[in-house]
Amino acid sequence: FYDAGNAPDLAEFYLKAAYTTFREWGAGAKLRYLEQDFPKYISRMNRMTDRSARDDASAIDATTSLVGRAALDISTLLKASTTISGEVVLSRLLSVLMQVVVENAGAQRGVLLLDEEGALYAEAHCEDSGARLSVLEHRSIADDRENKAGLVGSIVTFVQRTGEPIVVAESAADSRYKNDVHVIARQPRSILCLPIRNQGRSVGVLYLENNLSGSVFTPERVDLLTLLSSQIAVSIDNSRLYDSLEQKVIERTAELAKEQRRSDDLLYNILPYETAQELKNTGAAEARHYDRVTIVFTDFEGFTSLSEQWSATAVVRAVDDCFRAFDYIVERHGIEKIKTVGDSYMAAGGVPVPNSTHAENVVRAALEMRDFIAARNAGSPDFRLEMRTGVHTGPVIAGVVGSKKYQYDLWGDTVNTASRMESSGAIGQVNISQTTYDLVKERFHCIPRGAIYAKGKGSLPMYFVEGSTGAPHTALRDA
Repeated sequence: FYDAGNAPDLAEFYLKAAYTTFREWGAGAKLRYLEQDFPKYISRMNRMTDRSARDDASAIDATTSLVGRAALDISTLLKASTTISGEVVLSRLLSVLMQVVVENAGAQRGVLLLDEEGALYAEAHCEDSGARLSVLEHRSIADDRENKAGLVGSIVTFVQRTGEPIVVAESAADSRYKNDVHVIARQPRSILCLPIRNQGRSVGVLYLENNLSGSVFTPERVDLLTLLSSQIAVSIDNSRLYDSLEQKVIERTAELAKEQRRSDDLLYNILPYETAQELKNTGAAEARHYDRVTIVFTDFEGFTSLSEQWSATAVVRAVDDCFRAFDYIVERHGIEKIKTVGDSYMAAGGVPVPNSTHAENVVRAALEMRDFIAARNAGSPDFRLEMRTGVHTGPVIAGVVGSKKYQYDLWGDTVNTASRMESSGAIGQVNISQTTYDLVKERFHCIPRGAIYAKGKGSLPMYFVEGSTGAPHTALRDA
């Protein structure tokens, strides 16, 4: 496993330890297998040529001496390696890592520095033998002029540059470092600085101190940390990759949520909210019959001739200004915009959610539309638009048609009659039918203005709405 993972130090340690154990058992076939499959590790071992004497104690001693200095405690190494490799979240890994390192190295304090594009950043810092620990500080060593990380900078720089560890038995007596500002201020006695590398690439530097005793970092402890450094490097790289992937997942999730909101906004801009939700949940929107809905139609007088006189930009800008204002007005009054056809605008109250104030809501919206056009004409006399407005109340069928470019629409004679109210109206007036008048007459000043003949319906009385009589209906005010 470690051989395949480009961790030769760990691979050699475990293979030699295994070789020693199999030799003690007298497993000759297993020894030959190891020699054949891992010659670069096993060939350096001082095996006895006499295979009949494999279980001799002297042979065991000769082999064991090559495992490392004084045969490291394998159980300690396995426990430490397993603990470190069990974490993938960087913050937790750094906490566990510092605890393991301090415990096994005999250090009082330590700093873990990670390499980021050639620059070192202090990411973990422990004091009092691990009792106090902080992680993810991300303090740049190059910018740490006050040496808040608390280390001998020349040692760290040397280890990062050469990839070789440094062990200082007594820093105050070492001519190389006794005049260092940190050594003078903190007076550390033992110092160990170890490179952390993975596949020949610098991952970081581990810096440890002990202020109580000299020569604390023995060859055995250095060997242990050297072997652990490969696992440390792999675990740090894995956790960084995990954090990177997790961050990408978070960013992508946010992007998808943003795209979903944008998609929903576009859908809600085309369809009523309730209908859009039904379409999203079930894949279809059921057509519904409504007993009483109030419809408003608007249309600009002589728009065709105006479009021939004005530039295309002026035409589109004028209609856009008006319809944007109408959109705001109908939304504020709880009315559903149905569609625009050319210079005609259609909206309805009481759909898709029925309510008792739909007629009043629509009439108030129609009056605001009328007043907006009057104010606009006063401010833009060169681009005047004269508008007729018609309102009618009655039953309709509402639903969504088409499989592409969905259209929420209304059907029924009520729609036709509302259109007749508009075409039979007058410029600058809100023309309402008898059924609408019966619903709003107590709250608006209305003037009878004759009747029109409708096929199959006979004579249809009409009224001009002058304005409100006072406060709106209670239900509207509450809404």
